[in-house]
Amino acid sequence: MLDIRPIKLGIIVRDFKIGGCQRFISHLTSVLNKSKFQIYVTILDNKEIDFLSAINPKDCKSIQINPYYKNNPYTIFWLNERMQFMDINISFILRADVLAGCCAKLFNINNLIITERGGRIKRTKGYLIRTIMRLIDKYIVSKNCQSTISNSEIGKQALINDGFNYKNIKIIPNGIKCDYEKNFGEIKKNGHINIGYLGRLERIKNINIIIKSLAQLEANKFRLIIGGIGPEENNLKNMIKEHNLMNRVNFVGAISNLEEFFKSVDIGIIPSSSESFPNILLEHWKYNVPVIMSDIRPFKDITVGMKYTVLFKNNDKDELTSKILLLASNIEFRMHNVNEANNVMRRKYDIVKIIKQYEEYFINQCQ
Repeated sequence: MLDIRPIKLGIIVRDFKIGGCQRFISHLTSVLNKSKFQIYVTILDNKEIDFLSAINPKDCKSIQINPYYKNNPYTIFWLNERMQFMDINISFILRADVLAGCCAKLFNINNLIITERGGRIKRTKGYLIRTIMRLIDKYIVSKNCQSTISNSEIGKQALINDGFNYKNIKIIPNGIKCDYEKNFGEIKKNGHINIGYLGRLERIKNINIIIKSLAQLEANKFRLIIGGIGPEENNLKNMIKEHNLMNRVNFVGAISNLEEFFKSVDIGIIPSSSESFPNILLEHWKYNVPVIMSDIRPFKDITVGMKYTVLFKNNDKDELTSKILLLASNIEFRMHNVNEANNVMRRKYDIVKIIKQYEEYFINQCQ
């Protein structure tokens, strides 16, 4: 007789700081077919417990927070009990991967799936910690996971470079809920144009280029709204003071209500110098905000074949300024930009279609 009980899926995550990965976990837990999967969330770090902003407890069989987060030896034994109970374990973010990989090695757990969502090593601070993480990733995690999911070709290559078997890497792109009313990206009638940045405030995001560009734009016409938190916040504020832009830039902190943020934005900018598959791009598309992106490979890959994409040369403030002026002045182009992006999002990145790929993959891994 066939076993038709739901698959017990363990999701292992370090914390729930607001970010692209956490928003994807929100989609995963809410859309995954509950008749086929029971979801068990394990949070390894309780310093920033904000999981209610990311997941609905009603979508999960259980949510457990690590009571030993300051004592890794106890964490390993506690995590082992959780992982042994699951049919499949999937981890998110490098530190979670390291603990889950070590647990799989020590206790012979063979159902671990690692995810690559960009920046596995780059965002780990400190040379010593970064070196240790890389060694553990290459010689323990990569050898003790059943398979790996990447959201892009760049992520796949990063995994291969870190020692993961290319034959066991599955590419599934990010997705988003396509449940927002479609419109054509009108400029808000508030007397000025709001440029918006949303994301982590860290060096790799290259936010300083927006500030440099803003300094070149007409003072009484353009404003900048910065949403997010991170280690670069003070440096950015100092830079704003140096350019005498204090009355033109507004820091609004961590954003939990994306709709409200994007309602206030006329033109979005994603100036990152490195990405894998940025959720934030899909979020601009969802909320009908024209967006300008740096010309790094991930954005070129995602927008290939699109006629109205707006890219600027990475780190070129003059070209960024010209692209802002294009979107601010050309109503017809802006409408085409938003309409095309929204259509591509619904056709290729609808979260329901993406989660079905995950469901099929998880089921195949259990067979």
